[in-house]
Amino acid sequence: VQTGCRQIAFLGMNPSLPISNNRRMGYEDALRKNKIPVDKDFMKVCDVAEMVHKVVPEILKGDKIPDAFFCINDEVAAYCVQIVKASGYRIPEDISICGFTNSYITEVTDPTLTTVDQHGFEMGKQAARLLINRIEGTETKPGIVSKVIKTELVVRDSTR
Repeated sequence: VQTGCRQIAFLGMNPSLPISNNRRMGYEDALRKNKIPVDKDFMKVCDVAEMVHKVVPEILKGDKIPDAFFCINDEVAAYCVQIVKASGYRIPEDISICGFTNSYITEVTDPTLTTVDQHGFEMGKQAARLLINRIEGTETKPGIVSKVIKTELVVRDSTR
């Protein structure tokens, strides 16, 4: 959005999964905050490679071509890069692509992938610490403990 993209497609997973639903809601919130209409035609379920290979070409052959794809994870984004390039579009000049997770694949795609780093290692570390504290009895709060770990946008070559 900050680079001028206004036609942003979302490639998500099954909407009944909380992780997919949360990322979709974040996508929709970002569009609304920037006064960009949410276009349901640009919101697709793409949780496996076969779906990416089916859905992305359909989007690119449509009447409205997105200027960006926001993908549920880096694997989907990597497949999206392949398909967009094979369709004759330049990344990021014509279409930007952003993934989510900051996995190793982001640095081996061509171009390298912009992604949202959710700091998975830190999440695991804090979850383990909470569990150990419960087991040892140093965590005395009953019930669910909630921790927020900020995500970070890692800008690479797949976005303007």
